This record gives sequence, C-alpha cells and structure tokens, in this order.
Amino acid sequence: MARKVKIGLDYFPHSCDHDDELKYIIALHKDTGYYVYFRLLEKIYKNLGYYIEWEKKNIALFSDEINIEIPKIITILNDCIEEKLFDKNIFNKYNVITSKGIQERYFEAIERRKHSCVIKEYILLKDDYINEINVNINWLNVDKSTQSKVNKTKVDYKKVLLSELENNSDFPQKEYLDITIAFWRLFIENLKEKEISTARIEKANGKWIDNIRLLIETDKYNLDDLREVFKFLQVNEFWKTNILSTSKLREKFEKLLLNARKDETRVTKEGCTARELAEVIGKHFATD
Repeated sequence: MARKVKIGLDYFPHSCDHDDELKYIIALHKDTGYYVYFRLLEKIYKNLGYYIEWEKKNIALFSDEINIEIPKIITILNDCIEEKLFDKNIFNKYNVITSKGIQERYFEAIERRKHSCVIKEYILLKDDYINEINVNINWLNVDKSTQSKVNKTKVDYKKVLLSELENNSDFPQKEYLDITIAFWRLFIENLKEKEISTARIEKANGKWIDNIRLLIETDKYNLDDLREVFKFLQVNEFWKTNILSTSKLREKFEKLLLNARKDETRVTKEGCTARELAEVIGKHFATD
C-alpha cells in the first residue's frame, strides 16, 4: 500500500513578540481572542498546511472542539480579518482563511518534501518565491464544484427574501438566519390572529438578519433573553401588532425584556413548543 502523502505540519513557529494587530485582538477579546486566533493557526497548519475552508461543517466542528460559541468565533475572526491577520480578499472570494505569513512559514517548512500540491488561487506569494524554495510543487486550480459552492455563499443575502433563505443550508451564519426566521414567522402568526394583512412582512428580506446579529454581538443579549421576548410577543396583545420587524425588535428590545420579566402572562421556558424560538436557536446556542 502506498504511503499517505503528508500535507500539514506537526508544529509551527510561535513568536513571543506580538504585532500591534494581534495585541488589538487581545485587547478587544481578552484571552478568548488570543485562544481563537492560535487555535485557527493550529487548524490551518495541521490539516491543509496553509489554509482552511470556512464552511458550515468546519465552523461547527471548530466551535465544538474549542468549546466557544459560533457567534463569538465569527466576531473574533472578522476582527482578525479587518486587522489583516488573515487575508480579506481571499476570504471574501473563496471563504478561505489564510495569510501571506502563514504561507511563508508553511512553504519554508516543506522545502524538502518531494510531493506538494498547491491551489493557485489561494496563494499570496509569488510563484518564483515558492518554486525557489521547493521545485516539487504541483500547481492546482480551484475545483469547479468548490468554486460553485463559494459563489453560492457570496450572493447578497440582503436582497433575498427570507422565504427563499429559510431552507438554505449553505448560509454562512445559519444560527442568525434561524433566529430571524423564528421571529419572522411569529410576526406573521400574530397578524393572522388579528386578521391583518401579512403581505408586507412576507416580503421581508435578508436585511432582517443583521438586526438579530447586532442584538447578540453588539447588544450582548443571550438565548434566555431572546426566549423571554419571543414568548412575551406571543401573548401580549399590545406588542403583538407593534413589533413587526427585527429592526423594531432591536429598537424596543430592552423595554420588551423588562415588560416580559414583570408580565404575569409570560410562560416558562419548558412551555416552548417545537416550532418556537427555544428549539430553533437551541441548536446553535448553549444556555448558561
């Protein structure tokens, strides 16, 4: 049996001096930022050597492996990209995490390997530089099926109807989409109960998702907060017809949460049904 060709690395150099970009990530996210960044580096170097594909399955597995929630990982990653710790153009075009520094260290580490395959579109270094280090490089192009998948995720979701996004398993931030869909359906049900037209809400698009993301990432509300407000909007007669979008939901969220906590009509967590918010977002967020 032929020996399996080694791709990744067993170890990589770790400098004790941090650039200002990494210092900023640490200042912003404390130890968690540092931890996520270096665990990403470990993942890259160990598996494919100079990049990792940032797709739904890999995100979920990485989150489970390091025991940090997906939204927090995504926030830290986005900040790393903005600080140029990872290449923004490659990430936006291919959903791939890499950088010039990662590639330099990788190709220097494999200079004596006899067989190495490289995807040309992901490379940030000059061909001559790589070939000078290792003449046994086999240059490849992005697989057409991979390219198709990448293009699929790069559609401007803000212009797509929620009804069309609902069953999109390739959506890059599925947890936010699921939460948005849950509230969207609740708003529709509340209007139907009052025999009010739902035509306008049924045309809601992906812009609604950003408000949910900001509620969690910027406003720092958690699963229990979202549950309470969701259930409150199911039973409170006044707010049922006054909260009909995620932008209004975010605007009034603090007030809604306070009312929910003192309202005697609110139900318990255990009262949530399968199609209510608790189950929908429970798949993506762990309770405290």
